[in-house]
Amino acid sequence: MLLDTTRIPLMPVAGSGNDDWWRFNIRQHTEYSVTTSLAGMINNPGPEEKGHFLLQHSLYYSWSFKKPDHWSLSNNFSHRLGIQCYFDSITRVQADENLFRTKLEYRFGEWGGMAIESELATRLFNGYDYLPGDSGGVVRALNSSFLTPLTWDLSPGLTFNIPGTGSVLLGLTGVRLTYLRDTTIFSAQGCPEYRGVKKGQNHLLEYGLSMKLQAKRTFLKALEWDCDLAVFKPFQKAVSLNWKNMFTFRPVKFMIISLQTRFLYEESISRRLRVENIFSAGISLKKQE
Repeated sequence: MLLDTTRIPLMPVAGSGNDDWWRFNIRQHTEYSVTTSLAGMINNPGPEEKGHFLLQHSLYYSWSFKKPDHWSLSNNFSHRLGIQCYFDSITRVQADENLFRTKLEYRFGEWGGMAIESELATRLFNGYDYLPGDSGGVVRALNSSFLTPLTWDLSPGLTFNIPGTGSVLLGLTGVRLTYLRDTTIFSAQGCPEYRGVKKGQNHLLEYGLSMKLQAKRTFLKALEWDCDLAVFKPFQKAVSLNWKNMFTFRPVKFMIISLQTRFLYEESISRRLRVENIFSAGISLKKQE
């Protein structure tokens, strides 16, 4: 008898000699949630906003490809979109967030290794500032749109593991690209400079030093802490900071209660430290392979 089909195992059994070189692991994680939130901000650079009620949905998808003790490639995509109802009775579409992150790492051992991390961020829909008009009405002013701005951070450097918590990426150098697809944003905002990009141009490329901290821990099996800290110091410019802490409590399998606190500082937007707090409750679906 002649066999016309051959099967080659992608993950051979450990200890099979040279076949270990072909071993790798693939993992996927998907999470979708619908929540209602109460949000408050301090030192917001736009019009003063006392707070708002928010109904939003969020999608998180990640997959990773790993070879034991050597290479790893991880990708994740997160999306948030919702409707805001401000306490002054204004209702509008929330400024959605879309983030795509890729990380390629080579590990020297248990303590860490070298990595290159890429992070792309933009929004899908137009965002507006609602300002009082000359006639006493409300005037909309465009403040952002799809790929306006698009920010891309590229950070190669050394990684150091924090046992049971996460990792630190210490950038040997860093690059940040800010791109504006719609340059009418300058006239809409009435400013000669937007997010560091000067009028008459559509992009800004900055070099500097970067540092990123990613930590995640679970307490008492139901409370989860997720920390994401990004620091970037452009050449001859002030440092920028984006520090997000998410505390998630799951009393039952499909219910989620979370508190997100974020500290932001970027001189091209505002010279004050901005603070954002969002308290949410809703339902969540998770799938992991």
